[in-house]
Amino acid sequence: MHSASELAAKIAHRAESILDFEMRVAYVGHEIGRMDSLQAVNVLAVVQQRAASGHARYCDLLLALSVYLAQPGAAELRACLHQVGQAVGLTELTDAVLALPESDESGPPSGDRSPDFGLGRPLTLGERKALARTANRNLLSRVVQDPHPDVVEILLVNPHLTEPDVVRLCARRPIAPAVLQEVFRSPRWARHYAVRLAILKNPCCPRDLALQLVPHLRAQDAAAVGASAELDAEVRARCVTRGRAETLH
Repeated sequence: MHSASELAAKIAHRAESILDFEMRVAYVGHEIGRMDSLQAVNVLAVVQQRAASGHARYCDLLLALSVYLAQPGAAELRACLHQVGQAVGLTELTDAVLALPESDESGPPSGDRSPDFGLGRPLTLGERKALARTANRNLLSRVVQDPHPDVVEILLVNPHLTEPDVVRLCARRPIAPAVLQEVFRSPRWARHYAVRLAILKNPCCPRDLALQLVPHLRAQDAAAVGASAELDAEVRARCVTRGRAETLH
């Protein structure tokens, strides 16, 4: 039987050869999903430790695993791994990679209104969802301002959406935490560093998501985020630690 270290190395090697990030996420999810819970948390702990040591291959693997475990369909697996990790004392893993949501905030933020599309009346949610599929750049720039997670979910698969569009979306304040979660769940956008940084820098970012993003920060950004008084104290502290560790490599 392979050790956790050997399994982590095997998965990291195979994942590195999969250039399409969405396929990589699916692959690592399959590998973790077919392990027993204790084996899986031990493998995740190895990946986390090696990523923290600056191994690029394991940083990439950790990101793919985090995106997979953020999927709604992986919620039960994540909760199970979190429980097992706590039982065996892997608190660093359960407090970051396997951190669980504190609450379910799925709706748009209070007081946030849908964008003005120049029709002289508010659009229905159905109409806004239809517009999220538009190829018109002028309309798309307005849809990006829509606060509703259901609209954003459709928008994120629009082939005409660009990275700057998504960065602007993630920087918006206030914003429903569920919108930021939705962006991170999208392999198409989670692979972009600028998108992840915009999510983390937003004070509306849920703590569990922010903690998953910290290990992927560059040193300069870790220092800046760690100094931001707008963010959660625990997230800032981990950013400071991350920045110090990164400068040592």
